[in-house]
Amino acid sequence: MKPMLLFNNLSSGYGKARVINNINLEFKRGTLYSIIGPNGSGKTTFIKTLLKETSIFSGDIFIQEKNLNSINLHMLSEMISFVPQRGEIPEGFFVYEILEMASFLNPRVSSESIEMALEICGIQSLKRKKARELSGGEQQLVLLARAICSMNQIILLDEPTNNLDVKNQSTILNTARNLADEGFLVIMTTHDINAVLQYSDNVIILQNGEVIKKGVPKQIITPSLLKSVFGIQSRIVTVNDETLFLIGNGKGIIN
Repeated sequence: MKPMLLFNNLSSGYGKARVINNINLEFKRGTLYSIIGPNGSGKTTFIKTLLKETSIFSGDIFIQEKNLNSINLHMLSEMISFVPQRGEIPEGFFVYEILEMASFLNPRVSSESIEMALEICGIQSLKRKKARELSGGEQQLVLLARAICSMNQIILLDEPTNNLDVKNQSTILNTARNLADEGFLVIMTTHDINAVLQYSDNVIILQNGEVIKKGVPKQIITPSLLKSVFGIQSRIVTVNDETLFLIGNGKGIIN
């Protein structure tokens, strides 16, 4: 299977400042990838480069075998859906209308795709509510539904569970997992190591703008790696055949 998304010796950043250095990565459909790394490692720059919001110093990105340089922003909006970490929702509109707005950029948006997206995110009951009536978690689900209803095959999630309660975190992560199982390419940045272990097929670890490790999460995420990358103590526990990490409190490993 050919990769849906390919980074070939890519370096990018802002102005003259290089943030990402010589990255080579392949992303395949039907897969959930997580990108982790400390603050300043290049996670956000990775996403912004895909959205044509940075300067590319060298190398190439291919999306469905098309070079990103040849793709204009309108074409890009029909290829990639993006859910920001803290998105702004227009407050004067109903949820259904917010999803309808996606049709301005993507002709695939229809009443059927909107209803499907609302159902996937479990927010059918919210479609006649206005944004000001929603909690932060519900607003994040609306943004995810807006991304889904465009029917783009690539979905980017930037820290999708930040500042959400446990229920909404679970809903978003399970939705991301289900989308990958349905054949979408899903890429999310996150700081949640245990979410990576439980939901992701592959993980990419960035440090100082470079890929230092990539592969199956349970095979490459170890206490020694977390120590070297994040400077934290941890230990592995197994609960109902699930691998989890307990993170130390700065004074040593949790007992």
